[in-house]
Amino acid sequence: MKSQSLILFFLCALLFTACTSPKPVSWIEQELPEGWLELSYEEAFGFGPHRIHVSFHDLGRTAYWDLGSVDLSNDGANLGDHNFTLLPHGEREQAFVLSGQEQDPETLRVVFVPGAAPALLKGAR
Repeated sequence: MKSQSLILFFLCALLFTACTSPKPVSWIEQELPEGWLELSYEEAFGFGPHRIHVSFHDLGRTAYWDLGSVDLSNDGANLGDHNFTLLPHGEREQAFVLSGQEQDPETLRVVFVPGAAPALLKGAR
């Protein structure tokens, strides 16, 4: 009876940990003229894609915007600086490229509109 209770406890613990969402890990913080661009990620499961979260903080770090998420297929490898390339700053926008071992490079743009929240757009201009 004791062993059945112990097995049940471990199964419940395993089920609980499998059903919880992983906390994103901070990856890139890039200072821009408009504020701070932040990229964080959720660990890939096995050889699955990393979920990349893009957010932006104003210069005083008083306002925060969650701009969205994209998947980055990197063959289960750890992410590093080689997976992120900041492109030259455009007028009212900042573009960057995410690249992984299993996908073509993906260009994302953060567009700054006066008086509104920044927007995350996919694709080159």
